[in-house]
Amino acid sequence: MQTRDRVDKIVKAAKAHKRVRVKYKKKLTNKTVVRDIAAYSFVDGYLYITDTVHGVEAIRCYIAERILSAKVLKKKFKPQWDIEL
Repeated sequence: MQTRDRVDKIVKAAKAHKRVRVKYKKKLTNKTVVRDIAAYSFVDGYLYITDTVHGVEAIRCYIAERILSAKVLKKKFKPQWDIEL
């Protein structure tokens, strides 16, 4: 699956207020992590999302080409901000 296909899947899920489980390769460490995200915006190759790490939900910026996989979950989210996708 290509990066654009993964981003399209994430965008479609966000519009339906569904979370997505992604495998993401961190830039600084090259470590692969799995996160359940809620997407809000996609600008210039960057996906702005929220995820929960260590019990803290925060806005993060993911580089789209570093997303290795994306699986739409049944779990929905309540948008905290406008979804600009």
